[in-house]
Amino acid sequence: MNTPIDFVKYSGAGNDFILVDDRSLNHPDAVYSEICPKFCDRHFGVGSDGLMVIRPSEKYDFTMLYFNPDGSRAGMCGNGGRCISAYFSRLTGKTEIRFETLSGVYFAVIQQDGVALTMIDPFDFTDPGLDSSLYLNTGTQHLVVFKPSVDLVPVDQEGRKLRFSAFADSKKGVNVNFVEITGPDSIKIRTYEKGVEAETLACGTGTVAGAIAAFRAGLISSQPVQVTVRSGKVLTVGFSPEFKNVVLSGSAEFIYSGTMSFQIHR
Repeated sequence: MNTPIDFVKYSGAGNDFILVDDRSLNHPDAVYSEICPKFCDRHFGVGSDGLMVIRPSEKYDFTMLYFNPDGSRAGMCGNGGRCISAYFSRLTGKTEIRFETLSGVYFAVIQQDGVALTMIDPFDFTDPGLDSSLYLNTGTQHLVVFKPSVDLVPVDQEGRKLRFSAFADSKKGVNVNFVEITGPDSIKIRTYEKGVEAETLACGTGTVAGAIAAFRAGLISSQPVQVTVRSGKVLTVGFSPEFKNVVLSGSAEFIYSGTMSFQIHR
């Protein structure tokens, strides 16, 4: 059956996403998982770092479904959460938004220059047994590796190796973040993302992981932390001394809207 699906595309600091408003429950989860690889393909589809679907929620403004480009489900994406909040605001006019995901409940505030998203408290801090590294979960699993210069890191090669390491398997997969300290309250970061299986221009949960790991390791001494991502954009991460009340702030920009048709197998 040939099925047209309306979508919009947003970018969060270079992290780009396809967003679908399905509050009417037009398609089951399996359909989005099936079409996601073609939707996200940069040569034969629209192209993006992930597909997100707005679904109704009994308690909150909406439920967010997040699919990696390979069609697998993920708990949360920080930049995606900011983008889907900006889109929901565009649909409804709301400027304070609360939504639920597989990883928990998130709160977003629409600002003049972007979106501030309150994240879940990070957890599962673990020493992975690697030099200059820390593992933590910020809504998604992240392995943070400190480097003198991230510009010199072969991210796809080194990131892939760590992403498929025995430690990563023990955590059911990890995103790998390479972090360079650039000041007392600033870092530079590059990220290899699972599901994408390549470097992306930005990663919201990775940005949070990098900032908190650097602070926890005593490599930076003040916050909010200014985080320069691969796209050159700067995201801001603020948190309490106990690494709670984490807020990720930055741009969330509408790119374009369209309709794509799929042969869906049901």
